[in-house]
Amino acid sequence: MPYAEDERHLIDSWTQYIHVEDMRTLAQEALRRVAARSTLVQSRPEIPEPDPATLTGLCDTLVGPNFEAAEDVVIALLRQGVTLESIYHDYLGRAAAQLGEMWDEDRLSFVDVTRGVSRIIVLMRTLRDRADLPRITHAAPILLAAVPGETHALGVTMARDLLRDRGWDVNLLLGLDHDALVEKISKADARLLGLSCSGAATASALARVILAVRMVRPTLPILVSGQFAVTHTDLLAAIAPDSVVTTIDEAVSEIERLTGPASNDNISRPDPTSPWANRP
Repeated sequence: MPYAEDERHLIDSWTQYIHVEDMRTLAQEALRRVAARSTLVQSRPEIPEPDPATLTGLCDTLVGPNFEAAEDVVIALLRQGVTLESIYHDYLGRAAAQLGEMWDEDRLSFVDVTRGVSRIIVLMRTLRDRADLPRITHAAPILLAAVPGETHALGVTMARDLLRDRGWDVNLLLGLDHDALVEKISKADARLLGLSCSGAATASALARVILAVRMVRPTLPILVSGQFAVTHTDLLAAIAPDSVVTTIDEAVSEIERLTGPASNDNISRPDPTSPWANRP
């Protein structure tokens, strides 16, 4: 599929399942995380402020016609030695917040913001794929959670029990609202996060949790499971978790893969498996 058609397909997936107010909530989520980061920066002078010109250029490329231009900005930051945490918070997070503000001021359309946010999420996943992750062992904690609003907890509870039977240290979070869930995840001693989502009704909640976790725990691998993983593969490609599973055997295999040593290939373009890799 040509690159432009591939991107249009992802944007169509967002607009089909993520409504206008939900997209606004995603932008507000980024703004909240950026505000918290700004408070930290003010208290720690050793953390540099982002370059305003680079940030402006990033915003322009995120809604522009060519996704490669946005990649180039991020690649340049990596080569300059900017940390993963700083790219997430100070550049991608601030860019998402600025896109939301421009939308509120009618300077961007819903489609523009959808394109920008979807590109940010894919960039976050690509960057996380290149992080050096500690090798997980059966003693290392795994965190499983049902997304806010999810009423079907049987599957994720069974997954916890089966993984424990196989020797994994698994903690399960159920019945939490968004803020409480993200707070728990941000402080948990976990090497991997598994999120359960059963259908389109909680798609927006899933997207919001993934965006927040990318900002508070940049290197934490995210795995999505549940019936949603079977019925909404198009939207999952847009939300961009690290992996999607439908069975317990797949889950164990992916836990091993996601938490193994990351490749240290030269920083260039995203993985060939990235939805952005199909270019003319």
